[in-house]
Amino acid sequence: MQNGNDTNSTEILNLTQTALSEFESLPLDGSARRALRIAQVRGDGREAWLLRADLRPSGGSNQLRFIEIAALFRDTKYAEIAAADKSLRDIWTDERSVKIPESMKGIVSDDKEVIVGSISDLLEQKRYFESEAAKQKEGIASFTMTERARLSADIIERIRVRIYSYLCRVESELRFSLVANDIMEAYRQRIDSQLAEVASDVLEQFTAAYRRMNEGDVESRSHALASCRRILKAIADIVYPARSEPVTDKTGKVHDVSDEKYINRLWLFIDDHSIGSTIAKSMHATLAEVGARIDRLNKLANKGVHAEVTVGEVEWCVVQTYIFTGEILRLNSENDAS
Repeated sequence: MQNGNDTNSTEILNLTQTALSEFESLPLDGSARRALRIAQVRGDGREAWLLRADLRPSGGSNQLRFIEIAALFRDTKYAEIAAADKSLRDIWTDERSVKIPESMKGIVSDDKEVIVGSISDLLEQKRYFESEAAKQKEGIASFTMTERARLSADIIERIRVRIYSYLCRVESELRFSLVANDIMEAYRQRIDSQLAEVASDVLEQFTAAYRRMNEGDVESRSHALASCRRILKAIADIVYPARSEPVTDKTGKVHDVSDEKYINRLWLFIDDHSIGSTIAKSMHATLAEVGARIDRLNKLANKGVHAEVTVGEVEWCVVQTYIFTGEILRLNSENDAS
């Protein structure tokens, strides 16, 4: 079953592929409107600004224009919107700049080297100058009109290439994203199935940790960290139950494997399985990093240093705990099967 994000990505991918497959047969402004819709749904503010500028006729209310632009950059401060608007206007102007021969300066309004107007305007300019070129009896006049039509055609082609490139990039990104989501979904289902089979209470703790993490307040983050510790201990209890006597590993180092020393017990469980030295080292490193970070963040939270306990770090702990737990359970199930 697809989640909400996957469904949304699939819908956007379908829109993008339709826009690409019909790109050559559809008028350019039609493809631009499709691309604008995709850019706005995805939150691609830069591309949406450029596409909107390509579609919007010149003139009109400046206040309405800024309202439209602000809608492209949601949750952005006024000053940042204004700065983005200026920067993108410079980019758009550069794209519309052309080298105009001296003999043509009188044809272009305001004697500028920038051809403005919407896509529809540009297409109409091109048609007009081509028509005028056909009417001219003098070679120079005909050549001048033909060259002016070519300048509009050049701008149109630049826009065409930019829109097509954007649609291709969106398609590529969404294809990769959906494949990655499929891989992660299959991985998640395997871990959840293993957890439900051997430790349904651990799965409930994962759910609680994730929910608390997303509540956003410091107390919730602390609870999420505590859940991660309980999860690791619960898994250790399953795969390497506590012992009253210390255990010596392959290198001769002695480890306390009592009830609270769950990190040591998980370490020895990995060490006892023939999984290859590279994988074992990687899992040992992950366990050490997860355990150390959980302890560090937990101490900071208990001391009231809330600014240091960020959502990003707590999220990292929850995700890494989940992945590590899945690998431990996989090793345990393989050991049981052999």
